[in-house]
Amino acid sequence: MPRSLIIDVVVLGLATGGVAAAAAQAPDDGRAPAATATLPESNEALLISSRIRTALQNQDFALAFRLLEGYPAGSSELVAIPASETYQPVWREAWRLYGETPPAGVELYRRLREEAARVRYEEASRNADIATLRTLFRTERLCEVWPRIARDFATLLLESGHYSEAIEALRLLQREQPRAADVQAQLAVTLALAGADDAARRALGDDTGDVRFEAVREWLARFAGDSGEGIAPLLNAPADWSAETPTPTYVDIDDTTAIAKEVEYWRRMPLIEPTVGGGALVFRLRGELYAYDALTLLPRWIARELTGNPTSADSADFHNWGPAEMPGWSATLSEDTRALLTAHLQHTLAADDHAVYTIEALFTSAPDMGILRRPRPDAQSNELIARRLSDGAVLWRVKAESVVSGRVAAFLDRPVIDGDRLVLPARSDGDIALVALSAETGAVVRQMSLVGPPTRLPDMGGYCLMTADQSHLYVATGNGVVAAVGRDDLDWRWATTYESALSDQLTVRWAPTPIADDGPVDRPVLAGDMLVVAPVDSRRRSPEIGETSEVLFIDRFEGRLRWRIPRQDIAFLVGGATAGLIVGGPTIRCLSLSDPSGPPAWETPPLRISGRPALSGDRVYVPTREGLVVVDATNGRIFADQRYAQTSGEARLDEALPEGLDRAAANVIATPQGLYVVSPDRVIKYADPVGVSDAVTRRSAAGPDSADLAYARAWLRLLRADEQGVLEELGSAPESGDPLLASASARLRVNALLRLSRQASTDEERLRWLREAAEAGEGTRSGEAAIALGDALEQAGRIDDAIRHYLQVVILATPDLVGEPGHGNASVAPWIIAARRLRDLSDSAVVDVKESLEDSPATPAQLMRLLEA
Repeated sequence: MPRSLIIDVVVLGLATGGVAAAAAQAPDDGRAPAATATLPESNEALLISSRIRTALQNQDFALAFRLLEGYPAGSSELVAIPASETYQPVWREAWRLYGETPPAGVELYRRLREEAARVRYEEASRNADIATLRTLFRTERLCEVWPRIARDFATLLLESGHYSEAIEALRLLQREQPRAADVQAQLAVTLALAGADDAARRALGDDTGDVRFEAVREWLARFAGDSGEGIAPLLNAPADWSAETPTPTYVDIDDTTAIAKEVEYWRRMPLIEPTVGGGALVFRLRGELYAYDALTLLPRWIARELTGNPTSADSADFHNWGPAEMPGWSATLSEDTRALLTAHLQHTLAADDHAVYTIEALFTSAPDMGILRRPRPDAQSNELIARRLSDGAVLWRVKAESVVSGRVAAFLDRPVIDGDRLVLPARSDGDIALVALSAETGAVVRQMSLVGPPTRLPDMGGYCLMTADQSHLYVATGNGVVAAVGRDDLDWRWATTYESALSDQLTVRWAPTPIADDGPVDRPVLAGDMLVVAPVDSRRRSPEIGETSEVLFIDRFEGRLRWRIPRQDIAFLVGGATAGLIVGGPTIRCLSLSDPSGPPAWETPPLRISGRPALSGDRVYVPTREGLVVVDATNGRIFADQRYAQTSGEARLDEALPEGLDRAAANVIATPQGLYVVSPDRVIKYADPVGVSDAVTRRSAAGPDSADLAYARAWLRLLRADEQGVLEELGSAPESGDPLLASASARLRVNALLRLSRQASTDEERLRWLREAAEAGEGTRSGEAAIALGDALEQAGRIDDAIRHYLQVVILATPDLVGEPGHGNASVAPWIIAARRLRDLSDSAVVDVKESLEDSPATPAQLMRLLEA
């Protein structure tokens, strides 16, 4: 945020306003916090706190201040907040103790410390020294200069983009000066910048007595409007911008229709995590890592991943997990579908501008067999691998046991990229730690312990999951704890506990229940001022609905658990929008952040959801069995619906509905260039012309013209319905020896020719475009053009020419598939349609047909296709 805007907000000179309304909070049940796992609680801080309180009660201020000076510094340990599930760093406990000092003690403290604190503050303020201001903010609460320290500290945090920590500082300042209008305004602006628009409005309050307050409200309204714009992908694009995903030959795969049916039935979203970095779209599937050019959608490279499966010498202790051994819902799934829906670590990844980072060397062939066979640890060692985005070359590899010590060491989730560092959770025996690695070399930069034993984590992950905002890293550890640490220093911000199924499993000594069949895998999401977590291991017993997993709503700036609701039919979390939290199940609905347990703000009709939706601005893009459905995130109305394109014989929403979209389970991601829909067998791009144009401009400025740039420009022309421009771009493109680019360019050219044929004003013009398209070759929609050419010849009354043309289609028998008229989405080979037309035409032109057959160079086997049709 520009410094001028921050200063303007701070020095608005607003009249004193009312205190901002407190955020809605779940009723306090008075329970003491109880973590399933071991948290780093500071016993020393608890003992010293007791002595300090006793000294303050006895008016022994000198002793109290000496004890406070010796209070545990730093943020490596936690203290429990009474009657809550939250733990906070020890400095917050010291800050509370300073607040309990009587007026006489405050006066003494100021006589002793005021001048030294003022000198340090003025020097730190001149030098913009955030570290020193942070120390003064935490330790000098009783000084008169402290409000100035807090204001400067918050402003510097705001300028550096550390919104979450700035909000924490402003909230503490507001408790000291509840009627300070500048603090109220600055807090509202900071909350808005952090994505918490609703909390920003609450922080500003309802005071309308000062017109300058209205200026801040107007700024908030404009800011919220700008953040809700999102992208504008073309769902009615003139052609299908897509690429097939090559299928590995060394694994057994399921039909995409079968996978989509399982996704719809079980409401388990595919775990494919496509991401864009360095101009590449990358994702993992079936043991391979795929990289496509994000602009052109041309394949860059495919890398086969490392596996940690046992060698033949070890195979006696392992065997494939057959359906009879699978508990619960997944017992009916094939190995391929089960991996797609449950194997988190096989699909998760991260990418920056230079490299893609994956966790590999995973054990995929045998689960934890409990005590019935020789047990093995339930989280095997694995590796973090960095590959160059340009060509897939391995840059470095780091084994988990070289990062954290222990008999069992394993990385648990993909890294969060923080500048030149990678931060990810790792398991060392019973402990979970956060490790920061150099993105360039993989060397360890920093490490902190999150939680201790007991932990029980499956090989394929999905329990310990991370997300981040501008200031904090958030970790759902998978054993009853959600934690927040600073991005810069990996120091504690807070930890919150919840009821975990692990506590029940620890009491079972014989044949423990397998944990591979728990709830859906959902990464924590940010929604306003909330961190929303649906832990895989959460369990809560309710008198009304029995045992259920939960969705937790946690204040992400302070760590307090605001709401908990039963998960029930919430199959997945989508993300935060202006209206609240978007979730999915049988429908897509929006939960109010002020009361998520109440009726939803809106809800769509039931949808046959087949993959994870994407949220961009105020639009939710939902993949269904019949196509994409676009939902308005502000009110739940259906903004666009591809399903009608497949059931209606009238005007189509999408003239080139991608083949197979109605069958495939697909996940969607939104990028500035548009939407990418990734399924197990293909990738589809719904382009935003503005975003594509910007990408073309950037790439053009970065280097000389090339064939792939010409291809991208040609696509941009087609998106703008300039078919002649497509032919010009492709015709003048530089030479390229890439056969994939040549084939894609030929397909794009045929798309433009087919469009031109539909726009032709005369039969001759139409036939000319179709002949050119039909001669393009295999794999270019030339079969579709050939059938269209035959139809055009019939309509022009040139039956003899049509017969000869259809006969040639039968003889060539190209492997392309075309849509079968009158049969919905069914596809057939062009020669079958041509043979049927020949048979129909023979009734009125038998002699011509016979003469054509007699003169043709077809073999008997080729002529038999006429009878097969």
